[in-house]
Amino acid sequence: MKRYSIPCIVFDGVSLRACDSDKNVVKELILALTQLVPIGNVTTYSSIACLLNIHPRIVALVLKKNERPIVYPCHRVVRSDGYVGGYTLSGKRAGRVKEKLLALEGVPVINGRVSPRRIVDLTKLLLT
Repeated sequence: MKRYSIPCIVFDGVSLRACDSDKNVVKELILALTQLVPIGNVTTYSSIACLLNIHPRIVALVLKKNERPIVYPCHRVVRSDGYVGGYTLSGKRAGRVKEKLLALEGVPVINGRVSPRRIVDLTKLLLT
C-alpha cells in the first residue's frame, strides 16, 4: 500500500493521521472536515475520528471548543446513533440551538435524533 505524507499528517490510503507532535494539526483537520459535510446532512463523531485515527471523544472535545461555529459547522456532527447531543456557544451550553440550526438547514430532528438517511459517512465520501 502506498504511503503519502506531509508534515505531521500521514495518509496511508485508508486514514489520515496526525503526528503526536502537533495537536493543532488534529484540531485543524477536525474543523476542516466539518466544512465538508453538505448542508442538509450530518456526519458523526466516529466518522471524523475514523478518518483521523483518533477517538471520537477527541472530536467532541475539539468541537465543544469551536470558537467559530458558523465557519466550522460543528452542529452538523452528531452521535453514531443519530442523537443530536449537546451544543456549546461561548463556553456555555446552548440548549436546543443545535436542533434549530439543523432544522434551518433542512435536517429534521425527531425526538432528539436525526434520520439515518441524513447521516453522511465522510470516509466513504472522501475515500471512494
